[in-house]
Formats: sequence, C-alpha cells, structure tokens
Amino acid sequence: MSADLCPDGNPICPLPYQFKSLLYNTLFSDFTIHVHNAPTEKLRHIPTHRFLLDSFSGYFHQLFNDMPNEKSLSVYFPDWATPGIYAILEFIYKGGKMKFTNENIGPITYIVFIWEISSLQDECLNELNNFTDPFQSLTILSHISSLIPEKSAAEQKLIENVALNLSLFDKTQCEDLSFQLFEKISSYAYDHLSKNDTYCALCEAIEHYFQKNIVRLGSHEFNQMIRIFSMKSGHSGIISLYKIGLTYGWNIKNCESKILHAWERLDQDKLSKLPIDSLQRLLHENYLNTKSEDNLVDFIFLVHKNQPEEDITCLFKELRFRLLSKESKEKIKQSKIEIPYEILNGQIPNRITGRLPRSRIKCLILGACDDSALADLKHMLNSSWIKDSHIVTQRADTPYDIDFTQFHTIFVFGFYKFWNPEKSTVSQLLYQYHCAGGGLIIAYGAHRADSYGIGEPLKSALPIEYETSNEIMNSASLNDKKKRYSGCKHMRVKSLKARADGIVESYWNDGVPFLIKKHETGQNGAIYVLNATPCSVEVISDQWEGNDNSIIRLFGNVVVSSANYITLPNKKCNE
Repeated sequence: MSADLCPDGNPICPLPYQFKSLLYNTLFSDFTIHVHNAPTEKLRHIPTHRFLLDSFSGYFHQLFNDMPNEKSLSVYFPDWATPGIYAILEFIYKGGKMKFTNENIGPITYIVFIWEISSLQDECLNELNNFTDPFQSLTILSHISSLIPEKSAAEQKLIENVALNLSLFDKTQCEDLSFQLFEKISSYAYDHLSKNDTYCALCEAIEHYFQKNIVRLGSHEFNQMIRIFSMKSGHSGIISLYKIGLTYGWNIKNCESKILHAWERLDQDKLSKLPIDSLQRLLHENYLNTKSEDNLVDFIFLVHKNQPEEDITCLFKELRFRLLSKESKEKIKQSKIEIPYEILNGQIPNRITGRLPRSRIKCLILGACDDSALADLKHMLNSSWIKDSHIVTQRADTPYDIDFTQFHTIFVFGFYKFWNPEKSTVSQLLYQYHCAGGGLIIAYGAHRADSYGIGEPLKSALPIEYETSNEIMNSASLNDKKKRYSGCKHMRVKSLKARADGIVESYWNDGVPFLIKKHETGQNGAIYVLNATPCSVEVISDQWEGNDNSIIRLFGNVVVSSANYITLPNKKCNE
C-alpha cells in the first residue's frame, strides 16, 4: 500500500508536513483517543500516533511507559474544555505557533497542563497574563486554578479580572468555586475595591457562597469570610452569617464587632429577629454605633413586634434611662409591654459600662502639624462616627484657652514645644485634668524629657509604669521609613485594645522602638503615651490613605471605650 504524502507526488517531503498529513489519519495510527463529549462537528474517536504524543506530552510518555500495550484512551473533560483537545493535536501534528483567542485560551491551557505539554505551558501563562475578559476569567479560574502554579502572574491576573468586576456577576456564579479560590478572589476584592456597589457585590457573593456550601465549610472558613466581609456598604448579609455562626456554635466575636460597627446602616427589621440573648449582648456593648438611646427604644419595640412571645425585659435593662427623651419615656410607659416597675422608673442603677452614644463623645486634638493636617486628623475621628461639632483641634503653639475638662479624650501628636510662657505647660494641664477624673490621653511621639514632650514630665508627676522594646533606637532605625511604617501599623492596629476596666493596654512583637507608658489613678481615666516615630504625622497619613480604615476604627473604639468609663468634671458633657 502506498500513500501520497505530498501534493506534488514528491516522495521526499519536509518532516513537519508529513506529520501534518497524519492528523486525523488512520495511516500508521497505533493509538485512539475517545472523546465522549466531542462537539458535533468534531471526531469522537481520534486516530493518533504514539511516538508524537510521547514526544510532546509528559502525561502520555508516562502512560506509554506504564501501559505499553494500551491501544486507546477515553477522556472525560468538561464540555467547556474539549475544543482544546483538537487545538493541541493540530499543534502537535502541524507545528508552528499556537494561535490563541479569547475563546480557546482557557480550554487550551486546561489540556496543556493536564497532558503536561511543557513546550506550551509558559506560552499559555503569558497569554493569560494579558487576558482581560472578566467572565471568561472566572470560567478559566474555576477549571485551572489547581493546575497552574500558585501565585503565578497568570493566576493573579485572572483573580484581578474577576475581583475588580464582581458587580458584573450574579452572586450564584461563584457558588461552585473551591473555598481556597473563592477566598483569594474575595480577599483581593476586599483589598482593592473602592465603590459601595462593588462592596455590596462582594458581600452578596460571600453571603450566598456560605449559605450554599455550609455543609462543607467550618469554623475556620467562617472566620476567614467574616474577616473580609466589608461593612463599608452596610450590607445586612453579616446578619445571615451571624445566625449561621450561632447555629453551629462558632466563634462569633468578629461577626458581632462588624454588626456593632455598622448598626445604624443595617436592616433593623432583620436585626430585630435575632435571638433575644444575642441582642442583649449586642446592646450591652460599648462599641454599638447608635445615634441615641431613643433609637434603641424604637428598636426594642420593633423586636417586640417581630418576637411578641419573647420576654424583652433584659433589653430594656440595657437602656440608659436618664438619657432618654421625654417622648421615649412616655412611649415606654404607655406601651402594653409588661416592664418591671423599677426599670420603668429608672431605679435600676446604670451599669458601670453604660453606653455613651458616639454622638455625645467629645474629643480634643492637639498637634504641632499645620492646620490642614489637623483637619485630616479631625476628619479621621469624624469618620468613626464621632460628631464633627464635638471634635476640637488646636495647634500646640497657640494659647491654651480651652477647658480640658470638656473632653472625654485628648489626642496629642508629635514632637513640639508644649510650653506657653503665659500659662502652665500642656503636661501640667493634662496632669490636672487627669487627676480630676478626666478621660483618656493618647500621645504620639511626645515622650521627651524637655519642654518638647509630655511623656517625661507626666512620668515625673505620676507613678507611670513604662516599657521599652529590646531594640535600641539608632539613626539607622530612625531613617528606615519602611520599617517604621510597617511596624507602627502592625502595632497600632492589631495590638491596641481597651481592658474591661477601661485601661488601655498594648503589646507588640515586631521590635519597633516604642515607648509605652500608662497610668491609672484611683479616679477615672487613663494616660497612654506612645513614641511612635519622630515623624508621627507621616505615619498617620500613611495609615489611613486609600481604603485602609482599620486605624480609624481602632481610634474610634478606643475613644468610645474610654468615654464609657469616665465622668468628666464638667457634668454637661455626660448628659
């Protein structure tokens, strides 16, 4: 039997052309690939040649070594990927350069990595690195994420395409992804999104994903999802996740903190249907973001409407009755809810940790920085729902006509002269304020022993305990901008907290040279001094630019915690 291998009848033809003529040709075929879901216009039983498959594919090389007498292979690839089989066989037989399109790049990459065709793997990854279609990216990712190298540029590009376009997807389109892949997409979206509609899409995707996959997820996955659940859009999906956490007995602290943080923006009807004991725990928290106690009265009545059979007495116990308006008090008295007499008449003493609404908290910011920087600091506190009119800023080099006793918290920023020849030093004023029962004093980069700082003068006036890091401050560490920034951010955001008694504590493990001093008198309040860096303003601006609001929430929570444990000498501030 003879074969016409060349169109001109010349028996001497280039080798690649001879291989091309063997494509889909039974001549010399010694191996058949059965494609069970082949497209209608394609061959279902493909005749191939072992020596070609062996030379191009690591998979077939191993197969033929292990099973030398095997004559066929049945493949069951997803319908989406089967076109890639034919494209790769044409490349093997015809040679030349693989032609990629938006439609075939995914299927080809899938088959290339399944069949271990090393000559095409890098080329496929390079093509994916320039890919832009978000919908195709999700499909490709769902099939090849476990095949291509983890954290490769191609994987990152595909994740970026999906994450930055989440608002274009239906929430159901991500429900079948592996948790590892879904977590990567969600984390990237959380770190890079900036618009409320995209944050809403992220929250919807997380809520739906968890509800659909609850049987195969656990506490670890739950906490991972809560960590990246963004409250910037006030999405009420956090309530659904909270219910899941309660049902399965998982750690719900992070979930509760997100609910507290966005309380006013959440669906109040959905909140009111939570279990009563959970609602009591939430209403008891200092960090609850509510405009006033009157708002909570309305909320408690909504709880009664949605859960009429439940005893809600414990919720009324969480109210600060002296802060209620006459209208709210009258509304409670005229309601048909059975409320114990002592509660109704406000005879239950306010708990020590009684909540002071953020709208009533008053803060003073002292700084050596320019007016625009002080305005930024004021905006930072205002962003944590502290009322704008209750935040006062003042340059340190101006006369001190402000009565410190008007404020629950005083922030002091930077190295500068706290000295006024006409009046007492800032250190003395703060000392007097604190001893009189004043609130929290937080000073950054102001520990020097001379008139440029408040830390040492306060230390000499009060029995302050202090700690320093093991690392000695030197010129190198002072000038290591990257180290200062990363260290300060890590320490402030992750390690600053308020104890149950209102005193602020701090811990660190990164070796950044901090000086920490604290003091608690027999009266209320606490002093907290940090040597963050000689460039405190630079560090601060670095931390809340862009989308990073963690430092803002931290400041807000510390202020709230302090304010709830003090009674200012000026009684009007507490009313």
